[in-house]
Order: sequence, then structure tokens, then C-alpha cells
Amino acid sequence: MEDDIKLETLVDMFDEADTLTRSARAWSEKARDYYDGNQYTAEELAIFKARHQPPTVNNRIVSIVDTLAGLELKSRTDPKAYPRSLDTTSSLDAEAATDALRYVADNNFFDDMASEIFENFLLEGPAGISVEVEGKGKNREIVLRKMNFSRMFFDPYSLDKQKSDSTYSGLITWMDVDKIPQRWELTDSQKLELKAASSVGSTDSETYDDTPRWFSHGDRARVMVVEMYFEHKYKWHHAIFTKNMFLVKPKISGYKDDKGIPENPHILACPKIARDGSHYGPIKNKLPIQDDINKRHSRSTDLSNRRQTYSKEGAIQDVAKFKRQANDSGGHLEFPAGMGEFGKDYGFVPNEGMSIQEHNMFLAAKNDMDALSKGAVASDNETNLSGKALGRLAGARNLEIMPLVNVHAMWKVRVYRAIWNRIRQFWTKEKWVRVTDEEQNERFVGINRRKTFRDLIMEKNNGEVPQELANHPKLDDPVQAADGSKPLNNKVSEMDVDIFIEDVPDLTSLQEDTFEKMFEMFRVNPEKVPWEAVVKVSPLRAKQKEALLAPQQLSPEQQQAQQEQQAQKQEMIEIEKAGRVEKVRKDASETGKNVAAAQQTGIENAILEAMPIQPTNLSI
Repeated sequence: MEDDIKLETLVDMFDEADTLTRSARAWSEKARDYYDGNQYTAEELAIFKARHQPPTVNNRIVSIVDTLAGLELKSRTDPKAYPRSLDTTSSLDAEAATDALRYVADNNFFDDMASEIFENFLLEGPAGISVEVEGKGKNREIVLRKMNFSRMFFDPYSLDKQKSDSTYSGLITWMDVDKIPQRWELTDSQKLELKAASSVGSTDSETYDDTPRWFSHGDRARVMVVEMYFEHKYKWHHAIFTKNMFLVKPKISGYKDDKGIPENPHILACPKIARDGSHYGPIKNKLPIQDDINKRHSRSTDLSNRRQTYSKEGAIQDVAKFKRQANDSGGHLEFPAGMGEFGKDYGFVPNEGMSIQEHNMFLAAKNDMDALSKGAVASDNETNLSGKALGRLAGARNLEIMPLVNVHAMWKVRVYRAIWNRIRQFWTKEKWVRVTDEEQNERFVGINRRKTFRDLIMEKNNGEVPQELANHPKLDDPVQAADGSKPLNNKVSEMDVDIFIEDVPDLTSLQEDTFEKMFEMFRVNPEKVPWEAVVKVSPLRAKQKEALLAPQQLSPEQQQAQQEQQAQKQEMIEIEKAGRVEKVRKDASETGKNVAAAQQTGIENAILEAMPIQPTNLSI
């Protein structure tokens, strides 16, 4: 507990973030509304109603967002850790670190979460994830919690896209008052104070309002709860509070970075920041064009369906009736007799040229909005290109979104780093993670696992176990050092790996790319490329591969002929070997014992050199 941190200070920080970001949040919310098709104001809808015209929306915003989101789905990446040195142990540590990262990412459906964040980057702008830990002991898991735009806040003075200069961030939630004491221990006086303050939250902002608001709360008392991470005396702290009390008093953050310093688990980013410090998404710049499309289309439709009339004063007795009939597809027009000449004294104002002009301007605005989507679609229409080539083509045709893609990629790297920090800090016990890189090669990797004699032998033999030791009964027994310590394999807190996590192409895309190349080689030269190899690298499921590789059923005559041919071949091999068998046996009897003894001594020395072992009954 930090006694010098006052509740009023944290409330003021939230109010500051709420007040200074309202204008920017209004644009973010407008971008989301346009994506959802809510693109007209109440006044504009009233005009449509008066015209008897449907409020048509040519929603090009949703086309852009969904197309770019589709590109992100195609270019998903996996994390990878790299060793700091070239020795075998560091390489094995890096592989284990990579497996651990992918386990956490898969366990939290991080790919899907990252895609949602990409959509938030496009529309609202600011978005993020909180990398936390839940549970205790062996049940402790690393959890990724998405920070929804309508429930997150951050330092409004932060001008860095990756929020490295932010001094605080947090999440808000609305809770029933009677649920709060069940989660946090409160005194009787605090319960009464909480109930008294539950009628309103600490903000009148629509963004942070308690939703939904389409019903009356009645007797259901609710209060806004804020969870905040903030810097205090150059250290990150954590607190949970309402407007009038602490639910969790301020204390130093329990999450630490790679240097052991308390850190903020909120990983935030924003692709666009204006000169005045407002945060927004790139779709904001497309909203005026979308308005132009809607209004041009509406104007063009109006000019096509309604006509302006003119007449000399008194030439038309009931002008309102005349206009209604003129704009009715089944209307009847009566022109006054002897009162003048049609087209001169009364008639319709020509508007064909204006209607065509409005329609052409509508098409120009529409094509401007569709340019980004068309470039992405064109990349999908290319043929005979690998997945990597298609990715480069899509990138070349969509340079406009590359800054956004770069912000998203950097944000993902920061998430992977935070995950690795949690692994190093909280995975202190033995843990087995499931690795599913290959469908037919499911395996488990042990983290903080007791080191065995097999591990020591593999370290001295380039990752392999000599054949003469492969079936030794004590090969998988754990070892114990001379000082009594129990060495661990894949000890994450001491792994000699580079903690900078880089993105690599998704394994699924690599597999498809490899299959395409292998199949093309098989098609050109089937004699040199085995069919079995093509099937094994294909993206087919295991049962489908087994069916393709299963031997074909032969007729009884074919089976008999095949057996006779194999028998003749085997007989020739036996005759050829018979003349040399006796000599080989004689040579082996003279030298075999010497070779075995030398191998045994070398292996034992290698083990003892790697780690002094206490006396044991191991016999090699």
C-alpha cells in the first residue's frame, strides 16, 4: 500500500482522460457507426421521409474495412525466439521458448484477438490487450484480455503510437452494488457508502456510459469501477476504485519486465495521432468521401424522380396539385386552355444534364473509395503465384495501409514480449505445453523439467543418442549434481535466448506454399519426385493422407507374381552375400570388443565432463 497516493488523484487522472479525448472519441464512434451503416442524422432522415425517398446507404466503409481485415487474416504470423549464441543448448532453449509462446497465443486465441485489434485500429484508432496471469500453482495460466474501446482509457498527452510515453491506462466496468462485496472485502460502512453513491457513475460521457440504456434500471443499483495502472515515483502501480473509495488499494504492479522492473500489462497502440494529440483511425479520413457518395446518390435519385416546374403568375391555378401530379409516375397533368404556350409560359425545368453530372460525381467518389479494395481483390485474381509472392503483390498495391500494418506488427511483437515476461516470472514449476505445429507429429515440450542422462548425452552428441545407448534402462532417469542440486531442462528463468521476439510466416501458409512447389515438380517430372513426398507435405488431413498412401488392392494373380519376383530377388541377394559372411564375422570378432570399449569410455567421459554426477549404479 502506497499511503501517499490519494483517491482524488486517480479520479482526476480518469476525468482528465475522459475530458481531453471526447472530441477524438466522437470521431471514433462516428467511424464505427458508419461501418454499421448508421450514416444519416435525424434531420437528414426527416428529409428523406418528406421526399418519400428511401435513405439508401452505399456503404463503402464496410467494404474497405472488411477487405483490409481479410488481408490481415491471410498474413497472420507466429512468434519465434532466437538464441543469443550458436551452441546447441541455446538453440534448444530458443525452440522451447518459441513453443511456449505459441502455446500461450493458441490457448488465448490470440490470432482472432489480434484481428479484432486490427479492425479497431482501422475504425476507432486506439486499441490494446492486457497480458495478465490468473490462477495459482500448477493451474496458473497467462491470460490475454482485450481492452474494448468503450471501456479503456489512457494518458491523453501520450504522442507515441506504441504508447511508450503513456503514464497511465485503465479499464472501466459497471457492476451491481450487491456484487462488489462478494468480490472484494468491504467494511459495513464502506458498503453503505457504496450504495449511497451508486445512482450515478463518475462520468457523463456517452462512451463510458452504462449500457444498454434502453431500459430503466429501477431498483438495480450500479456503480462504475475503474482499474488503473499508473506511474508513481517512476514505478508502475495498480489500483481498483470507485469515485468514492478504493476497492484494491494502490500497490506496486506485480508484473515485471525482462529486467525485473514493475511494468504495465496494458499493451496499447494507435495508428494515427493528430498534431493536437487526438487519436484516431485511418477510416476517419474516408468519412467525408462516404458522405459525398451518399449525398450525390441521394441528389441524383431525387433529380431523377422529381421535376421542377415553372409558370407565369396565374397560369396554374393549383400549383401544389400540379407538382404532385408531375412527380407521380401515374399522375394526370391539366394545362390551362388559352392561357399561354406550354414550354414557354409554363412547363418543366430541364434537369437531365444536372442529373447526369450528379451521377458522374457519385461514381467518381465511389471509385475513389473502392481503389484500396480493388487493389486487394486484384492480388487475389493473380494466378501461378506462391503465397509469399501474393503477399508481396498485395503489399505493393496497398502502400496506403502499410503504416497501419507496421503499427499492428510492432504491437504484436510487444504483446509477445509481455507474454515472455510473464512466462519467465510465473512459470517456475514443471509445466508441459502441447505443440501442434504438425498434424501427425503432436508432441509435448517440458518447461522446467528435470534433466536426465538422455539430455546430457544428447548435449554431447549433437542432439542425438548413440545407437548402443538407445535402449539403456536408466537413460531417462533424472540426474543430480555433486552439490545435491537438481538441474532443470528448459529453465525459462535462465534461458540464454534473445528476448526480442520476431514474427515469422504462419506455418499453414508455409505448408501450402511448399505443397504448391512440390506438386509442380511432381507434375513436371513424376519419376524423380516421389508421390509419397507430395502427399506428406499437402494440407490434407491425416486420414485423407493415409487413404492416398494406402497400398492398392491387387488381384490374386498379381499378388502371386509379385511374391515370386520378390522371392527371386531375395535369393540372389543371399547368394551374393554368402561368400562374404564368414570374413565379416571373423573381422568383427577381433575388433568389436575394442571399438565398443572405446565408445563406452568416450561417452562416460563426456557425461562426467558436462556435469559431475554423484555415485550411481549406471552401467554403460
